[in-house]
Amino acid sequence: EATGEAPQPGFAIYYDVDSYTMVKEGDITYIRPYLKPMTREEVLEIYGDSLFSMPEEERERQIASLMNPQLTSSLPDCEIEIIHLDIPYEQTVSQERAELEGQWEITEAAAGNRITFSMCGGQQWDSPVEVRDYISDEQGGCFRITSRYYLEAAEGHGVRFAAIVDTFAVIPPQGSADSVS
Repeated sequence: EATGEAPQPGFAIYYDVDSYTMVKEGDITYIRPYLKPMTREEVLEIYGDSLFSMPEEERERQIASLMNPQLTSSLPDCEIEIIHLDIPYEQTVSQERAELEGQWEITEAAAGNRITFSMCGGQQWDSPVEVRDYISDEQGGCFRITSRYYLEAAEGHGVRFAAIVDTFAVIPPQGSADSVS
């Protein structure tokens, strides 16, 4: 598409398509858990041992909920959000750190052209957790990748999200001056 603006860099990211789905909403890309329905037989095969220790009525309720999983609106979202920003990552980090410091306990790490904030909103099992990675696009802008989950999900979604974000790679815009010989 021909516009007066410089072409935007893209990205590549790898995730387990059996467990997660990727959607684009406007300029933001999300990777979210895929809530896959299961058959009664699959539920019993996977969760049988723990289900059979429950009273029958509770066991049937649990089987029904596992067969048709639903998002629990009372829990913080579990998702990865990817957005491109047209300002350098150092500037983005500085601005967002100032905004976030009053709301979160922030741990910061830097490596190469990436800065990571790890933030936790408490120590309860359902406390929100955010990990923000700011990655330079090498074109004067950056990508902000935000992983959101709750504290209890740190060993599940949190670990998988970190592995997904580690696969992130910037793809230079096609037709940029650097690629013309």
